[in-house]
Amino acid sequence: MSSKDSEFRLPDQDLSNILFLVLCLLAEKPHLQRRLRTRLEELNWRPASGKPAFHGLMARIESLGWALSTSIDDGESRDRLWQLTREGYEAWKAQFDFTDMTARRWAGVRKGVAESDFVLLAGLPPRVGKPKIVERMPTADESRKIAQAARPDLQRILAFSSLTGARPYDLITARIESVNLRARKLTLEERSASGSRITDREVSFNADASRVIREAMSQRASGLVFLTTTGRPWNADSLARAFRTARRKAGVPEDVSLSGRGGRVARADFTEVGS
Repeated sequence: MSSKDSEFRLPDQDLSNILFLVLCLLAEKPHLQRRLRTRLEELNWRPASGKPAFHGLMARIESLGWALSTSIDDGESRDRLWQLTREGYEAWKAQFDFTDMTARRWAGVRKGVAESDFVLLAGLPPRVGKPKIVERMPTADESRKIAQAARPDLQRILAFSSLTGARPYDLITARIESVNLRARKLTLEERSASGSRITDREVSFNADASRVIREAMSQRASGLVFLTTTGRPWNADSLARAFRTARRKAGVPEDVSLSGRGGRVARADFTEVGS
């Protein structure tokens, strides 16, 4: 907290918005008071007393001792102008500092980088932002634990991903019609389950990966290569949920990511259980 904030006190009176506006005008731009009066008259704005708005406001301010009026006679018309008293300036300054500090403190709380005096005054704990998690690929030991904890349909995806370097989100849209078992080639679809464009669509695989993909296809001649245990298609959400469940059961930290971001994954070894 700055020295200015540490010396801050609550204003003695909570001013209404319109009173605060008039005090601001008298404090900083007194020559505009005629313009304000004209604008209020155009809007036909009147307080409950029924008096013309501007004069009603100024009468109240005068009654509080915050302003003094002067009569102006230019020979053609008579008018009144107001000037802040010391008491009026102090009332305006207290409210201004209060409003300014509120705005700055609230902006800090929203960014998660400052405490709010008002939260502390209310006896509530200061707002603390959730730390950002930087995702990473699992270590060999973490991969083994996740593979052991994963359900069989997820195990196949993780194993084939580890053996080929293809992203799991890309694999769950792969179709059996695009698999060439003789040449050990798989052509991925144009887009992954997350909606991103797949730039490297040709996937080559070895004998171990061939065994995994044959098991996934389960003698089916068409359709998606990888299905859930209930025979339903995977989507980005269901895949992420299954991975989080396996990661939690394995006791692996939350910063471990399913596939990394962009391109092919690092070759985390998920193949132990699937082999």
